[in-house]
Amino acid sequence: MKDQLIVALGRENGSGGHELAALLAEKLGVELYDADTIRNYVEKSGLSLAGQSGEWDENRIKLFSSKKQNKFNSTQEQMAAGLTFQFLRMEAAAGHSFVIVGRAADAVLKDMPGLVSVFVHADPGARVARIMDKKNLSEKKAEKEIKAIDKQRKNYHDYYADTKWSDAAAYDLTVNSTGLDLSALADHVIDYLKLKVPSAF
Repeated sequence: MKDQLIVALGRENGSGGHELAALLAEKLGVELYDADTIRNYVEKSGLSLAGQSGEWDENRIKLFSSKKQNKFNSTQEQMAAGLTFQFLRMEAAAGHSFVIVGRAADAVLKDMPGLVSVFVHADPGARVARIMDKKNLSEKKAEKEIKAIDKQRKNYHDYYADTKWSDAAAYDLTVNSTGLDLSALADHVIDYLKLKVPSAF
């Protein structure tokens, strides 16, 4: 890879977006930054997440409350978000190419010339089936989880961005993954990346 390329990938829950991001990173030969990467950086920066699961991550700040939410208060959520954005900006400023999943990266890194924003969605039935299979959930529980996580991601994104989560006009590329082989889809996304940022290839 020549010039910098950053792929900011947003996704509906159950769309296969994270899997697609991993495939893109592998095929492009760049780093994948996701929840595990962010957690490691946040903890190394001194913010203890011991005993926490994912409540701190991609969680919207509640402006007029410092009450604890899901065992994690809004001040800590804000600190985690700030550290997340700090990490992404440092990596981008260092000239690194990478794929970042979520974290409002399309807004945080919007001024980077090598940024390409992608959003992955899928038909409702396909999303439910994926979550049922992935997490061994009933259809009803899968539907409930999808709704809750999508709401969380939307609230987080829209709090930090001046665009709307999942709005096609806000992204360079939106793809419907329903019924598609994700490896083949990754190849097609890379074809688009080559058109959008030819200097990176």
